[in-house]
Amino acid sequence: MDRNVLIVGHSHVQCLATAALKAGNDNVEVVSIRKFPGFRSASPESVATMVLEGAKQKCPDAICLCLQGNEHNMLGLLEHPIPFSIGGSRTGSIPDQQAGRWFIPHSVVQDSFRERLHKVPKIAEALLSVFPSARPLFLMPPPPISDWEHLLEFPGVFEDKLHLGPAPDALRLQLYEMECQVFKEFAAALNAPVIEAAAETLDDRGFLKKGLYANDPSHANPQYGKIMLDLVLQGAMKPR
Repeated sequence: MDRNVLIVGHSHVQCLATAALKAGNDNVEVVSIRKFPGFRSASPESVATMVLEGAKQKCPDAICLCLQGNEHNMLGLLEHPIPFSIGGSRTGSIPDQQAGRWFIPHSVVQDSFRERLHKVPKIAEALLSVFPSARPLFLMPPPPISDWEHLLEFPGVFEDKLHLGPAPDALRLQLYEMECQVFKEFAAALNAPVIEAAAETLDDRGFLKKGLYANDPSHANPQYGKIMLDLVLQGAMKPR
């Protein structure tokens, strides 16, 4: 028997919503927090209340959280005016090829992600409080897009900074992995299983595979959404 699944999040849920609609998944409901007026300044409790009131599913079997997730792109899609490198996760680890780049310790960047994402665990806790019987799942954001030609064609909010050029691939992947690590910390605190980007959605370097890009610099398309939606539905079927 299919489980009723409520997917809640910010911009990355759009590909899931389109995929669910195309597949006719009547047991799946996707709610974008971005549709609610004042969502940016609303308290976590207010966000949860808006989701509860706006959702058709009042008692889903599972709730999949896909909150924020673009911070790695904001920090590292383009080269920084002061180019930087990040150390390894172990204390004192210095990055390779750091000549001409400002070295930032790994812990400093990790703390920066925690600060930028500080609302995520609070919103997650508030959502679980209004959907107490739902099995929680935590969906990671899609990996970054490496295709510079695509980014030039669809620069989005980065249009006025394209002159900076792309950040190094290794740095972009490192930032993505660090952001995902923070999400995993949040998920562990909620005892929520993590759903990572499927291997079939990655290219041989770990970036989002060509053909799965949305027409913007940082999101995935419904084809990616279908692959990830299948994993969400599989996760919803597992016992708590």
